[in-house]
Amino acid sequence: MKRRKFEIAPTHPTATSSFIVLRDALKDLKNQKQLSAECSELRQKRWRETSRGDAHKERFSLLRLDWSKPAPTILKVSGSGGHMHPDVPRLLSVGELQRCASS
Repeated sequence: MKRRKFEIAPTHPTATSSFIVLRDALKDLKNQKQLSAECSELRQKRWRETSRGDAHKERFSLLRLDWSKPAPTILKVSGSGGHMHPDVPRLLSVGELQRCASS
């Protein structure tokens, strides 16, 4: 089968060299804490043991995000880890994860 030639310009966005940090990605979302998964005592402990912007020292897939950095890649399945809020010991909500993945 032959490839057709289209007479239209691509519609994808122009690439930029700037990054969207977590603060900008989540700035207008409201009430996401209510929608996030409850954290166990163990996960809350791990959150406290982890500095903003770092992975947990033993559970490398457990990430405590930093407001001034872009969120890392969002995976379909987080396993024993996940993306933790920078200020509150909880996982990000589905809405927050969606915003990070689409920004």
